[in-house]
Amino acid sequence: MKKESVVSCPFCSLSCQFKIRRGEEEVVYSQRTRDELEFFPEAPVNRGSLCPRGHFSYELLAHPYRLGQAFWRSNGRMHPELPERIFQTIARELRKKSQAPPAAILFHPDLSLHDLTALQDFARQFQLPVFDFVAPADQHFFRGLMETPFRFHSLDNVKQIRNLRHLICLGDIFTKHPVLSQHLLEAKYAFRGNRSYSLQPFACRTTWFSNLHLSHQPHLEPLLLLYLLHLVSQEKKGPDALAWLQEKMASRLVKETTALLTPEQRSGLEAFARLLTDEQEAALIFSTHLYNAAGGYLNAFLLSALSELTGKYFLPLFTSGNLYFFLQNRQNPEEFLPAGRAPNLYHLQQHPPRYLIAAGFNPGTLFPGQIAWPESSQWLLFSTVQTDLPLNTVALLPITHFHEQLDWRLNFLGESLSADPAQKPLGASQPLSQLLFLFAQALAEPEPPEAGTFPAAETGSDWQQAFLAEWEFYLEKLRQLQSQSGAWLIPQEHVAHHEDGALTRYSSWAEKDCQNNRLVLSANLARHLSLSENQPVVLPGVEGQEFQVAVEKSQCDDRFIGYAHYPPIRRSLKGEFAKHNHHYYFWCPRIEV
Repeated sequence: MKKESVVSCPFCSLSCQFKIRRGEEEVVYSQRTRDELEFFPEAPVNRGSLCPRGHFSYELLAHPYRLGQAFWRSNGRMHPELPERIFQTIARELRKKSQAPPAAILFHPDLSLHDLTALQDFARQFQLPVFDFVAPADQHFFRGLMETPFRFHSLDNVKQIRNLRHLICLGDIFTKHPVLSQHLLEAKYAFRGNRSYSLQPFACRTTWFSNLHLSHQPHLEPLLLLYLLHLVSQEKKGPDALAWLQEKMASRLVKETTALLTPEQRSGLEAFARLLTDEQEAALIFSTHLYNAAGGYLNAFLLSALSELTGKYFLPLFTSGNLYFFLQNRQNPEEFLPAGRAPNLYHLQQHPPRYLIAAGFNPGTLFPGQIAWPESSQWLLFSTVQTDLPLNTVALLPITHFHEQLDWRLNFLGESLSADPAQKPLGASQPLSQLLFLFAQALAEPEPPEAGTFPAAETGSDWQQAFLAEWEFYLEKLRQLQSQSGAWLIPQEHVAHHEDGALTRYSSWAEKDCQNNRLVLSANLARHLSLSENQPVVLPGVEGQEFQVAVEKSQCDDRFIGYAHYPPIRRSLKGEFAKHNHHYYFWCPRIEV
């Protein structure tokens, strides 16, 4: 008899639920399972809806490439080993005196809230620096939201989205947040009450559902938002902090902005300003991960200012785990993980630790642009796949995203927390929090390792100085990018990404809908380059990898669209450390054609 269970999807911290009927044959690793997945309309979070990654998640979790046991490097090769012995060995090494800091933790933004909390407690206990390096676009947005003097209005329950009359969306909302997407569609088509408007540099699912799509070149968001704030501030009086910004806008910033905007863009922003100044309920929604935009720090400031000035909701959609963790700790930022703050990648390069601890990802399959990792540091990976490891990987431990009773074969959260724990095979995937507990036990006896000595990040003495420094850097970078020739190469998230692309592409939905080497361009650009559908093409400066051409009439003629987590796309992204702030910036480049 088949057993039916209510389980939670483990691939992000939303914890969407569905039902699964376990097959009669228990097979630990197989490409095709006999389990049946059923939607669960009574689920409190997702109400039955699932993104493609969640719908096919059991395929990924039962795939033979999924990491199922821990490994330790010995004599140049990775050998199976018990996690306890790995942690004991590393603890002994960390107790040896050394000039280098002991370790730094780099975490993936899709970790669950429980794992993020466990990571925070672990880092605080042993005074280890921790930061999110996978999402540089998020880092500047985090900093902006932590340092902004404006109080923005948050929407605690996404179901309220159905009662809003106007939605202004920056970024691709429908590929970022499946639960929010469901309520947006209900609001627009079932209730017929919403009207949505989008600011977006290329056609995507959000623009398809928009009543008005205001197109623009990549990286123009801060200019558009500043002009929008200028228009709204003429009608509404804001807090004292806004007076300083209004003075700067009137004397200089608006002139710089107006010169870089087209008449169509200014006209569209005037329409948006009228929506934000009326009395009807509205929300500003910003997704940071659609493509890598310069000016994230400025976007956070300007969106928070618009929210306080108009009383409208502001929904920042960075990666789900970071979003809720950040919002819960926003009032006391020193008490939680310093995502987007010191220490950062610049300091990591200047002060390489003995160990780099990657929590929730594999740096060989998810590489954030052009980063030179310290060769003297050894990697300790908590990951899900066992391929493409960095050469200096010393240990590899398999993880899941949950901390309660686990289905040992599928690594799903069971419906009954009081049931007897399932028997797991030796070395099976463990929740990160449990592995950190074992690690902490090894480090605590007989004495903890010495504390790290990472210097604080260099930031402005107040938000006004930081804002102006970011504005100068942004304008300089924007003019530099616009002066270059060629087409924009934009990394897009097709539906939803998994933290290790090496595993994602083996599921059915990835094979059909998320072809990693797919390169989308407009019909005019394809005709100009004499390219046809499905023709292989090589882009200069992108590692010589072949892409498969996909032609879409709705795309702009001056840009290529590639899958954001395809390694050649990721590694082609340009980046640098700005002089005024040693956080890592990266943006989509221009490619000669």
